[in-house]
Amino acid sequence: MKSTILFALAVLNVLLLAMFISRITRENTALAQPRPRGEYLMVAGDVSALASQAIYVIDASNALLGAVSYDDTNNRLNAMAPISLAQPAAAAPGAAPTNVRPGTTPRRP
Repeated sequence: MKSTILFALAVLNVLLLAMFISRITRENTALAQPRPRGEYLMVAGDVSALASQAIYVIDASNALLGAVSYDDTNNRLNAMAPISLAQPAAAAPGAAPTNVRPGTTPRRP
């Protein structure tokens, strides 16, 4: 009886040691996020159409603009759907042309 219990404890210790060694020798990789988070800029400002203020959120890495405001009467947050800043920035005066072939210099008017 004692030898059976001793043998079972020895097998259990070997199994626990094998599990411990497999845990510490594995490659340590973080799999939490598939891509890096964006860079955000938040600015508080007035809304011309409303009597309240809003927080404008700019996602610089994805070129998106969004806004959030608080509605006092309904006690809730109102969020604006994000809009792309890529198109207005490309059409701005002095912006780099987007239809230039690589290796060529753009002509300025």
